[in-house]
Amino acid sequence: MSGFNLISESWIPCVEGSGNRVRLGVRDVLRRSVELQEVSHPSPLVTVSIHRFLLALVHRTHGPRSDSDWIRLWKAKSWDWQRLDDYLMEWEFRFELLEGPHRFYQSDYASGIEPIPISKLAMERASGNNTTLFDHTPSEQPMSPDEAACYILAAQAFAIGGLVTPKTGIPSSKYASDSHLIRGAVALVRGQNLFETLLLNLCNYDISRGKPYPMNDRDRPAWETEPGPPRERQPRGWLDLLTWQSRRILLHSTGSQVTGVTLLKGDEVPEAWQPKDAELMVAYRKNPKATGSVEPYLPLRISDERALWRDSLSVFASAHGGQGLRMLQSLASRRELLATGRIFPIDMMGVSKDQAKPLLWRHERLALPSVFLKDSKESVACGEKLRIALESAESVGRILRQTMYLLANALVTAPGGSNPRAEESRAVMGGIYDEGQYWQRLEGPFTEFMYHLAHEESEAQAALKDWIGRVREAATGTFRGVVASLGESIPALKATSRVTPSFYSKLKKVGGAVP
Repeated sequence: MSGFNLISESWIPCVEGSGNRVRLGVRDVLRRSVELQEVSHPSPLVTVSIHRFLLALVHRTHGPRSDSDWIRLWKAKSWDWQRLDDYLMEWEFRFELLEGPHRFYQSDYASGIEPIPISKLAMERASGNNTTLFDHTPSEQPMSPDEAACYILAAQAFAIGGLVTPKTGIPSSKYASDSHLIRGAVALVRGQNLFETLLLNLCNYDISRGKPYPMNDRDRPAWETEPGPPRERQPRGWLDLLTWQSRRILLHSTGSQVTGVTLLKGDEVPEAWQPKDAELMVAYRKNPKATGSVEPYLPLRISDERALWRDSLSVFASAHGGQGLRMLQSLASRRELLATGRIFPIDMMGVSKDQAKPLLWRHERLALPSVFLKDSKESVACGEKLRIALESAESVGRILRQTMYLLANALVTAPGGSNPRAEESRAVMGGIYDEGQYWQRLEGPFTEFMYHLAHEESEAQAALKDWIGRVREAATGTFRGVVASLGESIPALKATSRVTPSFYSKLKKVGGAVP
């Protein structure tokens, strides 16, 4: 088929200010970034992968080398078009998707091998034994070039380790490691339009000064390099990491459709490499169980059991040099931006997996008041309020969980009989209580609480008191729901009467020290 050049062809899914959805090429996305609301794909993995690709491109053309360079861009509300156009013209031949010797995010190393269904490129599609997440499109269904372009980005960024198509004569090529992004939730600071979003996620980039960290002077995005055979190596720098080639890929097309893909092992990082030293868009926390070969730092992960807002303190901890989301250090250095007192929405996107199978993906949004990024007493005070808020919610969660266990224990205890075994009580507890109901009741109130923290001390203090009340309400509502589900039988009423006084007594004590 004819070529499909990503600079000019329409493939990036965007939302205009009016809410209308369009697809645009790279040049038009950047030219219209001020009037575009966002880049958004049904797959959050594709969404974050497109942003990382665009960030690498803008870093390569604009730096910025310093905070003053960044501020100039922010005030201008525009990219340097001449610089962008010159760069895109120079490298246009490396953005061909379906033909030519240097296809985008692909490698001739994967040629000569029988392709597999193109569905293998999309994690959510059913294919072989793969778990279907949301998309039930048949595995033999081809893709349009624009969708293939989106998914090839996500396949490189979020590759799951396991068996892959081997390269003939190379036994070690049968198994590929995870991409480092598959293990954590990737963060993206959102602005009021796409231009702001890209700028808010740009760190200062200057190899000569070791910004954002010491890098190899050969740091380049993937399209400026020759991929060659896969190898174990350390990322050369931030641009290399943003466009990391974790697989050797080659698309196969027929007519106007992409019908298959060759998907081989790609570059891998050394075991000793620590992603928390280089990856700015993932939050890391210290592993309390780290000994010997156990990883000393763990990424915050997507989980079906724990919403990421519960770890907000860990995410925001790096604003002043601690562990957490290191990209916030760049925002914290831009004083003019913080003076506005704005709220930064932070999208957290990622996937949960079981070995080589994806289980679910999630897109959560956290609210970060700019006060957290200031090096001031006010910032410390807000951090303390956030700590109290989260600890109170966890404390009440434990009280609720203990109460549910005691309730289940009472339900299975025969009159005059011995106490049941612990596993019996846990089994009954699992049938009557879903802990997620309690935490779901708190998601909305927590966002409200974070917004109020951005205001005066008196309002922030009132917000904390209100939050403690909302936590108690969430626990009370959850408890009453479980009790109602038991009905009004004599055993149920007796079991409920045994645990109710203690539950409410403990609940009243939570947050008692809050002034």
